[in-house]
Amino acid sequence: MKRKMKDYYEIRDNCYEQAEYIKVQRDQVESKIKKDFEVLRCFLQLEEKEEQMKSQMKSQMMKEKIEALDRNIDTISDVIRTTEEQLMSDQVSFTKKYQVAMTRIQELPKPRLLPGAVLDEAKHVGNLKLTVWERMKEMVSCSPAILDPNTAVPELSLSEDLTSVSFKIGAQRPKNPERSSLENVLGSALDSGTHMWDVEVGDNTEWELGWRGGTFTGQIPG
Repeated sequence: MKRKMKDYYEIRDNCYEQAEYIKVQRDQVESKIKKDFEVLRCFLQLEEKEEQMKSQMKSQMMKEKIEALDRNIDTISDVIRTTEEQLMSDQVSFTKKYQVAMTRIQELPKPRLLPGAVLDEAKHVGNLKLTVWERMKEMVSCSPAILDPNTAVPELSLSEDLTSVSFKIGAQRPKNPERSSLENVLGSALDSGTHMWDVEVGDNTEWELGWRGGTFTGQIPG
């Protein structure tokens, strides 16, 4: 009974450790999720802003076109009014100034409708989600294998994106059942078939890479 009670105490103490470690994990996971989603939010906000700017540019271009047409209309109206006044008052004076009036009119460009002035809705809205998603793929990376921190021994430290590992003495981790008894860390499960990776070993002179039941061992002369 005393041995059984001791076992209960050990498991309970370990559960306390795991409860504290869960708090640490929660903070790390929430921080990483916030960072990644903030990157995605910024990307989507930028995409949305660019699309809005395209619409605003179209509106601004049409506004400037209308303003230019109004100025030309005012010029022509002024010439017509002046010409009519001269015809009514002094035809001799009109004959002398006729060429000047015609020159002012001929200098004005012929009004034309601008091709492509309206928004291309098919381009901006058609398959919008797919288009944004394809552009989003250019800013994200995919790692074929992810390391599982719940299997790492305390002496190993994993990167934030769980793709690299290094030694770090003093790391605190509970003795959960998934934790490896060897000095290693396990990666994500693989589908059947052949798999290939490029593994960077840095300045390490000894390293091991393998799977449950077998290990590739490499050694670089140092």
